[in-house]
Amino acid sequence: MTDCPDKLSTGLGLMVTLHVYMLSEAFKPLWVSNKEEDSGFSFNEGYETQEESYLRERKAAILKLFDVIGLQPQDGAKSEARKYDQKCEDAINDLARRKAGKIKKEVVGDGEEIEVDATEELSNNDLSLIYRKAQQNDSSMPMMEPAESFNLTLKGYQKQALSWMFSIEHEKDGSNRSTSMHPLWSQYVFPPEPNFDSGSIDLTVDEKAFYFNPYSGEMSLNVPRAERRCRGGILADVGMGKTIMVSALIQTSQLSGEEVDEDEPMQARTRQLRIDKAFRPSKRQPGRNLPPSATLIVAPTSLLAQWAEEIQRSSQPGTLKVIVWHGQNRLDLDAVVESDEDNKIPKVVVTSYGTLASEHAKSYKSPVFDIYWLRIVLDEAHACKSRTSKTAKAVYDLRARWRWAVTGTPIVNKLEDLFSLLKFLGHKPWSEYPYFRSFITLPFLAHDPKAIEIVQVILESVLLRREKNMLDTDGKRIVELPPKEVIIEALEFSSLERKIYDSIFLKVKQNFDQLEAKGLINKNYTHILAMLMRLRRAVLHPSLVLENEDSGARSSKSRTFDINDLVKNFNSDTDNSDNPNAAFAEGVLANLADDETAECPICFDVMETPTFIPGCAHQCCKDCILTHIATCEEKGQQPNCFACGRGPIKSSELLEVVRKGPTNSQPSAGVVLRRNNFQSSTKLEALLKHLRRLREEDPAFRAVVFSQFTSFLDLMQVVLQREKYDYYRFDGTMDVKKKSNTISAFKAPSNQPKILIISLKAGGVGLNLTTANHVFMMDCWWNAATENQAIDRVHRIGQEKTVYVTHFIVSNTIEGRILQIQKRKTAIIREAFRGSGKDGHADPQSIENLKIMFGEDG
Repeated sequence: MTDCPDKLSTGLGLMVTLHVYMLSEAFKPLWVSNKEEDSGFSFNEGYETQEESYLRERKAAILKLFDVIGLQPQDGAKSEARKYDQKCEDAINDLARRKAGKIKKEVVGDGEEIEVDATEELSNNDLSLIYRKAQQNDSSMPMMEPAESFNLTLKGYQKQALSWMFSIEHEKDGSNRSTSMHPLWSQYVFPPEPNFDSGSIDLTVDEKAFYFNPYSGEMSLNVPRAERRCRGGILADVGMGKTIMVSALIQTSQLSGEEVDEDEPMQARTRQLRIDKAFRPSKRQPGRNLPPSATLIVAPTSLLAQWAEEIQRSSQPGTLKVIVWHGQNRLDLDAVVESDEDNKIPKVVVTSYGTLASEHAKSYKSPVFDIYWLRIVLDEAHACKSRTSKTAKAVYDLRARWRWAVTGTPIVNKLEDLFSLLKFLGHKPWSEYPYFRSFITLPFLAHDPKAIEIVQVILESVLLRREKNMLDTDGKRIVELPPKEVIIEALEFSSLERKIYDSIFLKVKQNFDQLEAKGLINKNYTHILAMLMRLRRAVLHPSLVLENEDSGARSSKSRTFDINDLVKNFNSDTDNSDNPNAAFAEGVLANLADDETAECPICFDVMETPTFIPGCAHQCCKDCILTHIATCEEKGQQPNCFACGRGPIKSSELLEVVRKGPTNSQPSAGVVLRRNNFQSSTKLEALLKHLRRLREEDPAFRAVVFSQFTSFLDLMQVVLQREKYDYYRFDGTMDVKKKSNTISAFKAPSNQPKILIISLKAGGVGLNLTTANHVFMMDCWWNAATENQAIDRVHRIGQEKTVYVTHFIVSNTIEGRILQIQKRKTAIIREAFRGSGKDGHADPQSIENLKIMFGEDG
């Protein structure tokens, strides 16, 4: 509308009034699609998607429009949102600049591999700051006794956890609904509309309000209410019996009729058509309108049997029904959940992340997603930390009244890890990615300390995290465990191993130096990690990195000789009357089983691994005779017997003494001889030295041996077979039944030594191995927390003996540098718990760690 004279002239002033209107579609709920998730690629984890970029631009446009027309919110929230916008914009630009070369692969769930952003990982100081606020009131929480059907006795801190979880599940605050406006929204008032004919404004007309979220760009004509608080939380205790706490909750917390909300789903549902064995439609009774009663537990495959056993062990007979839903022969979940004969008995269904993802990928809707569960528990919940993974999307589609995430690492290394748990819990508004990204991810990337503060506030109400070293109100440790003695044993390479390792290290270092000089480390980060992996294998055994080296680990079989057979063979080849050494050799062999203190004629010490020279039967330490042979060969001389000069002798023909402990059928110790036809390594020999010592001290000892490399487990099997040890293997290639049988066999009572060789990745979390009290760590991991978690499989509740932990470290190798990184990180954690951290920027970054790896000092 214009107000001007009939005739226009130069310099004439005009009054123009512009009326701005919005279409009704602007006030409809926004919907963000998951196109980037459906594309099959997940490397945009942590980056802004196309739809999220659209929402940000929409938000900026609306705020700009409001500025132009002078529209202000009633609470002044727009200015605060603008500060966030600027920081987020800077963070997006900075993230785009650093995106190249920062993609790395991770494995989540039950083996699902994804690609994720490798930038902006949280320091240990950041993690400590986040957890500290959530932990500050843990020691003063009230306790609660479990139901009578619970078969075990809870410790004080476990009763506190039960009370905390029970109160969250049965919280009564007006059905958890709020009548106040959502805190992230602001109220606006439409400007009064003038009369087009007169131009006047009627001030008597009631003001009409609308609502705008300056962080997400959403608008609404209705008051946006604060959503219901999530019914659930994150149980993040470290090595304190989380399984038992959850079992106590299942027995104690059930849903009563008066607690059911009017809009809450019941067990009656629209069923899919089913057919019987004759391919006829099955006749099933329609579902009844009953409140939910079954609990679903989702865990890694390796822990399914343990969950079932622990729940049954902690429950009185007949008070709980446990079903493992996994593999090809899965029961009908509908029938299990709604069975008439035991409907009053709580039911627990245990399944794996892999099964869940597989069911979610099917074209029809699986019952596990159709059932409205009373409670869902995610064990090792960080398995779904990537919001774009198949595992996470399957978890999001589950339906339940109560939800619990059980994990010792709710935040693995990025704040984005936390979002997936909040999404599963339905913790509004943080379960919506635009909110989480606007308030947490991008401000953190912009180094805004407010991001950490917001995470602290979020976790304060949904997270319970205690550690074994914490104190109760009386100043005592909340968990009393037997002592744990940790020894780092420094080893020295043999001359050949040293030559092999140094040659590999030199090549890798030259490669790294060239990349660093050209500024290409970031783009070649994955390649550098692969080179480091090669070095770590070389420390364990040369055959793991030398492609042409035939260690004989998989093809050779241990050849053992009974002493009596050897004596017979010896006698048949020699004539006692003509050979004066024959009687001597026969006497040595006959008395060997009873003589454990024989002296080595070379080093004059008690023989370690007594070894015989074939033909003359002279004996000495294995290391002594191998050194003798190597010295002769270096001098170009023929290796002959050190005592009688008989030769030549070969290292592969030497016979090692293997002492067997007493058994029921043979009360005295036995001895067998074995050919020295397997090329061992420094670390394998160190392990055998300790195992031999333990067998002498305790004939029924139990030990757990961890390694990250299954190929090294193969070599361990060879040496354990040769030494006649009763051993078991546990790794990720085994199915659920084999894993369960392996753990059961290892735990079974026996008067013989038992050794469990285990993959750090497959058995480093969740397992209960308290029947053992000796732990051997064969290799180093970058993060000491991962190693500590593995050790906690043995040093945990239920352990009654002192736990002895031995770390084998080869001097002047990459392992010393890994320890150096671990110590720096541990120091930062300690400073943070004392409250003297420096804002979370003291932790060395990845490139700095690489420089340590290839530094001059090892």
